[in-house]
Amino acid sequence: MIYQRQGSRLYLNCTVQPGARETAIIGVLGDSLKIRLSAAATDGKANKQLLKLLASEFGVKQSAVTLISGASSRKKRLCIEEPVKEPTIPQT
Repeated sequence: MIYQRQGSRLYLNCTVQPGARETAIIGVLGDSLKIRLSAAATDGKANKQLLKLLASEFGVKQSAVTLISGASSRKKRLCIEEPVKEPTIPQT
């Protein structure tokens, strides 16, 4: 399951690829959303870019997106408070 709703919160599983040529949601990989990030995985830069991307895609402020687990891993779990919209997920 890529995401799960609990009340006004949406919990999202992501697999990220830092240091990519572009920043984009690529599609579904197993039970997670595959995301490429142009930021390097140093000093939390990729995590910051991920939060910014997801905030934009879900139509919320960046402060409404919280990294729950996976700060130093490619597999991450995030919480999005009161998402306004859902992102377009490319079919692979």
